Amino acid sequence: MTAQAANRSRFFLISGWAMVALALVSFPFTYFGPMADGSKRFYGLLHIHGLLCFAWLLIYAWQVQLAAQRKLVRHREWGIAGAWLSGAVVFTGVPMIPAAAMRRIAAGAADPYLFSGYNLVDIGLFTVMSSFALLTASRQPEWHRRFMLGAAVALFVAAASRLLMVFPPAQPWTDLGSAVIGDLVLVWLALDDRRRAGRVHPGTWLLFALMVPAHLLAPVIGGSSLMRGHLGPALVDMMAIAPPDQ
Repeated sequence: MTAQAANRSRFFLISGWAMVALALVSFPFTYFGPMADGSKRFYGLLHIHGLLCFAWLLIYAWQVQLAAQRKLVRHREWGIAGAWLSGAVVFTGVPMIPAAAMRRIAAGAADPYLFSGYNLVDIGLFTVMSSFALLTASRQPEWHRRFMLGAAVALFVAAASRLLMVFPPAQPWTDLGSAVIGDLVLVWLALDDRRRAGRVHPGTWLLFALMVPAHLLAPVIGGSSLMRGHLGPALVDMMAIAPPDQ
């Protein structure tokens, strides 16, 4: 392996496993702890969706590990599993949006659809990035690895937001903090591009163009009259499946 290839692999390797580790840190506070002490009830779809999301992040990091070790055949084999998991994450994630809104309504939240905007952005970005990653997997490896990173960031942002709910900073960072953390990964990628190649890869610029504006628009979407008065209630009426907390 050349020095340039090693440096390239090191960035994706470190960032991939770092996102897995930080996502895992949120579980004791937002999942295992509340489930153990009975302070919060979780419904079946949430268990499944959470497991699928973490499995996707874990497989992503493992694929990066295999690529860094030049085990490309095994990398592609695990990529098939990752592609199926991507579909499962989206399939279970879409109904989670109205389900979560329904629970907030039952809890008497003042603005139950605000977080629906963040949820829509996260699942939308993951869908777009994982789809582009699949389309570029065979012939455009540099674009493929960036789209995979973008999909991982989309899932990581959703996981990190749960941790910030437990340890909320001052507004507006309670809501935007996890997106900022995710976007800093893109900044790290851009700096790594410049270090290795002297310029930022076009795929990196595309990630910035798609993800940063989407993250900034998430609270606008969630707080819009369209979401509050039309889209949110319509999604709840059509798809809500979770019972409210008792």
